[in-house]
Amino acid sequence: MLQEVFLRGIFLSSGSVSDPNKSYHFEIVCHTMRQAELVQGLISDYDCDPHIVERKGHFVVYLKEGSQIINMLGIIGAPKAFMDFENIRILKRCVKRQPAGEL
Repeated sequence: MLQEVFLRGIFLSSGSVSDPNKSYHFEIVCHTMRQAELVQGLISDYDCDPHIVERKGHFVVYLKEGSQIINMLGIIGAPKAFMDFENIRILKRCVKRQPAGEL
């Protein structure tokens, strides 16, 4: 429970999620590599595979996999974002499955 509260707080202060209509991207920006590794470890505890990249002197912990992003949105207590993101993923899958003549 404490990990979830910590992740929620750090996400609210320095995180973002991209528009799922365009791409799947969840990130938390950290000031130091040590902070990024701590966040990476916490996120990893929830069956996610976060990566770290250095950008403009900061360290960004990010996820690109849609199912992992949905998982994190649930963990940090963002039910509306969770549902909106999942609905868009479902619609994208349905459109991809439609034969070209049936669109």
